[in-house]
Amino acid sequence: MARHPLARLRESIGLSHPAYAQLVAETHAALGHGHMADRREKVSRWESGRTAPQLTAQFAIAHIHRVPEEDVRRLGWPHWLHLATDDSALLALPWNPNGAVEALCDIERRIGSEIGSYLIVTGPVRPKLVRELLAAVAHPESLPVRDGHRVTAEVAADIAARVDVLEELVPVVSPVNLYPAAVGEFRLVTRILADGGYEQKAGAGLLHIASRTAGLCGLLQLARGLNSRAERCYLAAARAATAAGDRLLASAQTAGLAYSHVATGDARDVFPLIDAARKMPQLPSPSLVVLLHVLEAQAHALRSEVTDSVRALDRAAGALAAIRADEDPVAIRYLRDIDEEWLATASGRTWFHLGRPQQALAHLAHLVNDDAVSRLRRPFPFAAENMLFVVDAQLALKELDAAVCSAHRAVTHFGRTPSSISRQFQKRFAVHRTVPVVREFLDLLRLY
Repeated sequence: MARHPLARLRESIGLSHPAYAQLVAETHAALGHGHMADRREKVSRWESGRTAPQLTAQFAIAHIHRVPEEDVRRLGWPHWLHLATDDSALLALPWNPNGAVEALCDIERRIGSEIGSYLIVTGPVRPKLVRELLAAVAHPESLPVRDGHRVTAEVAADIAARVDVLEELVPVVSPVNLYPAAVGEFRLVTRILADGGYEQKAGAGLLHIASRTAGLCGLLQLARGLNSRAERCYLAAARAATAAGDRLLASAQTAGLAYSHVATGDARDVFPLIDAARKMPQLPSPSLVVLLHVLEAQAHALRSEVTDSVRALDRAAGALAAIRADEDPVAIRYLRDIDEEWLATASGRTWFHLGRPQQALAHLAHLVNDDAVSRLRRPFPFAAENMLFVVDAQLALKELDAAVCSAHRAVTHFGRTPSSISRQFQKRFAVHRTVPVVREFLDLLRLY
């Protein structure tokens, strides 16, 4: 689960900070004393989402972080908390070329550290952002000519060729190994955009490349289990695609935004993002159509809406049958790798969300034995995470030995397992750690 935004704000000043006494005014009133244990418990309930502070306590928190009271009232809890973090500027930037470059620079500055452990395109923030996104897509502004060391269209094309290679590697190289290279390319093009001089054509080309590299970082963050970080990368990618005047790429990056919410297990804001992605392209991408149907199916599944979820999967299968990859206009190479194997895996994950582990395993059969796994044409970037769904389904069916075998397969077949996924495997088997075969696997996991 993503951390509540209050946790980060609390840590930024510390529970022992004198100003934090203001946050526990509600606790004092309710309990008649201000013991530290009481304060911690109160804040813990706020952070977990079990309770929300009274408005007076929210004003106290806002005062500490210099957020106006009118914004507290307008956005509500916990959405106004984003205004007290580094994400405030990212959300407030205009949807024009200069705003896109600033957003890219913001992510570039923070990508090597913690970008935030909670989603930001949520609640009252999301409708405003979607409106601005669609308006920018419909009426894009031209990138102004910039003075400085001249970046030509040929240089932009050379950088694009390097990104082509990275996208070719997405399905066949572990995201743990590919991510540093993707970050390097993202930083390169972002700094060129921020510091270089260029004509409009070259600048639009750089924005296009920046969108692809930011989206690639977002995808690899998703594959590493860092969903909220992925969301911020996709938001910057959508801004850059919009500023570049590429509606189809903007649609794809908006789908990435929706994907990050699905991966977090939060369906509340998924459907408006899917709708926005569908409204953008003048010429739709067949593979993107399939992806959006699958995201819709998984969002319905997270809400236990079986009929709607199954219908969306059926639409995805119908759209997949009509695909001719050589005619797909989408700029992102790895999106064109959507095929029957990909859809089977996505369907298995959907059925698991629906609480049907037996049906999930039927769709995930191609991941259940060593021979089938070794024949996977494009196992990455979600190889380890997909096996986590296999393990979850097998554990739900009380097939412990099979689950251990699947987890072992995930670790040994796919190179370096993302650390967040490894921790998930550890959690799944912690209750069975006294079983010898489980203990052996947990010992193996520590070696990786």
